Amino acid sequence: GSSHRAPTAGITVQPGQTVFVGNGTVSTTANGVQPLLFNLYRDQWRNFTVMAGDQVTPLYFLQIAPMSVNDKLDLALRRWSPTGPIVYLITKLPRTWDFITVDPANPSNIVNVTRGGALNPKFTFHGYDGKRYAWKPHISTTTPGNMDLICYDPVKKLVAQYARTQQRWIQEGVFLMYPGATHMQDLVISTGLTCLEWEVAMGL
Repeated sequence: GSSHRAPTAGITVQPGQTVFVGNGTVSTTANGVQPLLFNLYRDQWRNFTVMAGDQVTPLYFLQIAPMSVNDKLDLALRRWSPTGPIVYLITKLPRTWDFITVDPANPSNIVNVTRGGALNPKFTFHGYDGKRYAWKPHISTTTPGNMDLICYDPVKKLVAQYARTQQRWIQEGVFLMYPGATHMQDLVISTGLTCLEWEVAMGL
């Protein structure tokens, strides 16, 4: 289900441990909390594969269909592989950078993700827990291409991060997921990957 953990969760790493991914390194220290670690790889500049922290176990595959003539982009997040069960169907809304995420097993589970702010963009949505979240890309910083997932309820809190370890157009890196987000792991991965795809398309 969409609000459940994947059958094989990310590998938990110790605070302060440095993880080597691709040609970069990522420190996992964040207020002494142990995050779940996921490795992101890109296949021929298009499809995404998300691996567990062991960099061996596949967890998700995001299949990206070409942009159609009506400015509509459809994505399918699958469990494990290109032939695995569909976790979410993701559709970009025409003439915007907003998108909807639908759980095919429960079509009433629809999450609307809206992009706002030209100079300080963020992608905002409400989780199945009713709380408000937003992916905030690092714009005009020393870490372009990275993103933070913020939960605003009941107080503002960092619950997940994406750290890029390759060039922008390759978009390889790691997701770090903290306890405030692990209860909706599928949704965090799905929205994070989609936001990455949109930001690349916009040249950020």
